[in-house]
Amino acid sequence: MRGDLPSVIAGAGGVPGKLIVPGGSGNNIYLVVPTQSTAKSIEDLKGQRLALHRGRPWEFAFSNFLASKGLKLDDFKIANLNPQVGAAAVSAGKVDAAVLLSEAYALEDKGVGRIIWSTKQGANDWRLVSDLWGTDSFIEQHPEVTQLLATAWVKAAWWISQEQNQDAYYQLSSRAGTAESVLRRDDQGDPVAWKERWAPKSDQQLKAHYQALSDYALANQLIRTPYDITPALATGFTNQALIDLHLSDYWPALRGQVATHP
Repeated sequence: MRGDLPSVIAGAGGVPGKLIVPGGSGNNIYLVVPTQSTAKSIEDLKGQRLALHRGRPWEFAFSNFLASKGLKLDDFKIANLNPQVGAAAVSAGKVDAAVLLSEAYALEDKGVGRIIWSTKQGANDWRLVSDLWGTDSFIEQHPEVTQLLATAWVKAAWWISQEQNQDAYYQLSSRAGTAESVLRRDDQGDPVAWKERWAPKSDQQLKAHYQALSDYALANQLIRTPYDITPALATGFTNQALIDLHLSDYWPALRGQVATHP
């Protein structure tokens, strides 16, 4: 799996690769302040220290949020810290806020952090998105194995998307070290329906999303030349997986694309 913004940066830099299976609607990000902070909104944090891991998928989501408020990254003192270090910094009061992932709930549980905003309150395309990529050489040399991987990935997404499997999904996911209660709250109150959250994006959705990412990366000097995702799309493997698994009609947004799959 590779995040969307890093994929744009890699692609624009000439790193070869193909997108095999698109991710779903993505994960939420959170803006967290120390418990004792008086900040209640992003406007209250203008000019203050903010932990944000630059060049990662959550940067695009957070920047969209800032733009919706008439703000930009330059309005803050950015500390380039990954979410784990950012969580430690905000809990210790070393920064005034941090852009985090689901660990935001763990900070609330410990009484050292408070969530003041999340992408649950924003547009659905602001989320952190990751897709399954493969190297050109591997796909060319092992198309059958690539198809097996794509089919297994789509089958897993289909299984998770069924509400009766939610409890089992959380139990399995918690084995990676994140508390089940945190995982559940990360999904609680999400405006995207559970089934649709796991639907692979269509080619049309991917092109629009990655074009917006390319525009952002170019404007913020993360890349030097525009990036077009189209030549890197190998989503025929996804379409074939949906056909082989008899899921052509399972996610409505993909019906037309699968129907025209050669």
